[in-house]
Amino acid sequence: MPHLLILALPVPPRSLETLGALIDARTVQTPFGLVGPLARRHAASASVWILPYFGSPTRTDPRATLWAAKDLGVQRI
Repeated sequence: MPHLLILALPVPPRSLETLGALIDARTVQTPFGLVGPLARRHAASASVWILPYFGSPTRTDPRATLWAAKDLGVQRI
């Protein structure tokens, strides 16, 4: 189970490879709107969900982000 959600990571998509291999990618529907795409990567000793800063043309409601994190089993943001 992923333990951490990294928000607004300001790096180009190719740089995400340094955080580990891509395990999963999802978009989560919440009562506050869609969140994603989120990328799950295995970094060091844990897997993390990453919500990139670049690439989204619209603002994501913070409540939706927190809801999605809970749905994904995230323990720390």
